[in-house]
Amino acid sequence: MAESGLDTLQVCLIGSENVQLTVELALNADTRARGLMERKSLPTNAGMLFVYPNDGLRAFWMYKTLIPLDIAYIDKEGVINEILTMEPCRSIFPGRCRNYPATQVFRMALEVNAGHFEEWQVAAGDQVYQQDCKTPLRALLAHD
Repeated sequence: MAESGLDTLQVCLIGSENVQLTVELALNADTRARGLMERKSLPTNAGMLFVYPNDGLRAFWMYKTLIPLDIAYIDKEGVINEILTMEPCRSIFPGRCRNYPATQVFRMALEVNAGHFEEWQVAAGDQVYQQDCKTPLRALLAHD
């Protein structure tokens, strides 16, 4: 369990090398809405995995988020559809914060420190795996 009180999971990304990440799990509406708000830092090989009960076309924002992040929108099979870089929103007004919409439906989203996907040579079309780096990560169970 993470310092935040959220459950964690070990996942593997395969890019220039196998990258093991410890991700906090945002499995319900409250934890997904809170995300990484007000965090001052995120360890190098850490992130947050947002899991939804069904496929959808959604957008993320950076209200009250202090650190720049990359987000990977991931389908139900664990394949990365697209990756975006998101900048912190400094406004105290939520409506002034930019949205980062997905262009394809997704089931999961993975946030890591900005620049890490590029550094790890992880891109759209790559897959997120379980800790063994062989078994695809699938979010087939409904949470909420």
